[in-house]
Amino acid sequence: MRMSRNFIIALGVFLILGVSAVWSAFSSPAAITFVTDTVKRGSFEQTIDVTGEVQSAKELTLAFGTTGTVFDLTVDVGDHVKAGQVLTELNAVELASALVQAREGVAQAQAELDIKNAGISDEEEAAQRAGVAVAEAQVNAAAIDYANALLEESVGNTADAATVAQSQSDYDQVAAHNEETTEQAAEDLTSALTTGLISIRTGLEKADQVLGVESTLLNDEYEDYVGVIDSTTISDARDAYIEAADSRDRAEDAVLILSTSSSSADVLTTYGLLDLAFDQVLETLLYTSRVLDNSVSQSGTFTNEDLVGLKSSIATQRATVAGDFAALVSAKQTYDTVIREADNRYDDATNALALAKAKQDAGDASRSSAVARTNAARLVQEASLVQAQAKLAQVLAKPRSVDVAGLEASVARAQAEYDGAMARYRQARIVAPIDGVVANVAFDIGEQVSMGEDMITLIADSTAYEIILDVPESDVAKIALGQEATITFDAFGDRTVFTGSVYSIDPAQKVIEGVVFYETKVLLNANQDLSLVKPGMSADVVILTGHRENALFVPSRTVLEKDGVSYVRVPKNDHEFAERTVRTGLRADGGMIEMVEGITEGETVIISVKTE
Repeated sequence: MRMSRNFIIALGVFLILGVSAVWSAFSSPAAITFVTDTVKRGSFEQTIDVTGEVQSAKELTLAFGTTGTVFDLTVDVGDHVKAGQVLTELNAVELASALVQAREGVAQAQAELDIKNAGISDEEEAAQRAGVAVAEAQVNAAAIDYANALLEESVGNTADAATVAQSQSDYDQVAAHNEETTEQAAEDLTSALTTGLISIRTGLEKADQVLGVESTLLNDEYEDYVGVIDSTTISDARDAYIEAADSRDRAEDAVLILSTSSSSADVLTTYGLLDLAFDQVLETLLYTSRVLDNSVSQSGTFTNEDLVGLKSSIATQRATVAGDFAALVSAKQTYDTVIREADNRYDDATNALALAKAKQDAGDASRSSAVARTNAARLVQEASLVQAQAKLAQVLAKPRSVDVAGLEASVARAQAEYDGAMARYRQARIVAPIDGVVANVAFDIGEQVSMGEDMITLIADSTAYEIILDVPESDVAKIALGQEATITFDAFGDRTVFTGSVYSIDPAQKVIEGVVFYETKVLLNANQDLSLVKPGMSADVVILTGHRENALFVPSRTVLEKDGVSYVRVPKNDHEFAERTVRTGLRADGGMIEMVEGITEGETVIISVKTE
């Protein structure tokens, strides 16, 4: 069957709307709300509620609430004692010291609270105002030092800049002068090198007229007569000539490529080549003279006059070459002197410029440091003035409730510590809870006694009643000897309340239906009407295990723990919160817990986070 066109359109719209609704449901961010409470201040208690049964207390076994060595024992078997009489005590030096320190802590905290409530004295106000005046004077002095440092920086920087500019000008002049003088010296030495090269070439040409090494035709007429007396002279001379000719050619190549742009190193290298060539040419001319000395004349072809003429020509040439060589050496010495003097002038100018710049840098750094130092000192003094003014305003201001609340909390905390120290100190004493006769003393002075171990047994003079309680292991750690208890009996109703105290805690466990309990005994106080109390009655006992006055507290559910550290969550805005580390104290009745550190009265804490 074919669907109508309208039905198909309607179905498509329905599907689109449905998908859109689903998409909106899953894509919209969930709303977050906080369930919160506030940090409150007040008194609260920690108690344990246990049921038990009354029995006659004809014989009471008393024990210490802590471990130690028996220090004092005031009774013996058969002695009559009164309720409240101290029977024995342990060596409690550390406990007594802790008690004294706790008492001093209470006194100190109370004194600080009293000082805050009393306000500032006239003398202290005068002292604070004097402190402000001194701080103002120090600010003024620091401002003057800072201004002087700025002025010195400006003047010193200008002077050093002028010195550096002059040194730079001197350096530039020296550089220009050095460039001019060294270029001229290089030109002079280059000219001397060219002249020397001509002398070298001429000297070899004169020697070759005798030796015929390069120009073999020059000595054809007398080749057979020179060096004939000693033929080694001609070979030595020709060898020397060949070496000299090679040095001449290398020197000539170097001289020909010299120009005004040639470096000092190129000029000196060329000089070295000519120096070697001169030495070898002079050596060649010397060997040539020896050749002539070992030559013979021949009438007609090589006359004596010819031989003498050659000798004279070689001798003259040797003198000429030696003179030219001396002139070249002199030109080289002049060049070295010019270069050395130029280097000295350059070094002096460079050192002077570097020294001026170093002094400028050092001066700039020193003056800048002085400015920074005096400015820092000025800022410190200004901060000190602000601090002094704030301190004056603070001491003149009336105490804020939050300040007093913190001191009151300190007093309460110190008092709690004192109460705890007192409780621990009392655990080291055994006090007779009733009138009676000492039936047994288990330990003597100097002996070690464990916590809860039987120490003294009393037999009551008159009727006394105790209540036997089975305290679960989760609560037994909170119980201590001497803790107060309130008792009601089913037989009399909740309005008839009796009082008592814990006097025995059995350290041995008792397992009832798989649950661990510890037998604890509460003695009914004798200073009340017990005439209606009968053995076997059921009793509801509430033991006061902790008490705090003027303490901060929050619901226990707000306190979380991570890695052994307790924290609470504090709202930052409607959907964010921060974690705040806290230190907790007593866990009280009603699901409350004491806040010792980390949070203040009136702050908001998160109980739970709900996502909608």
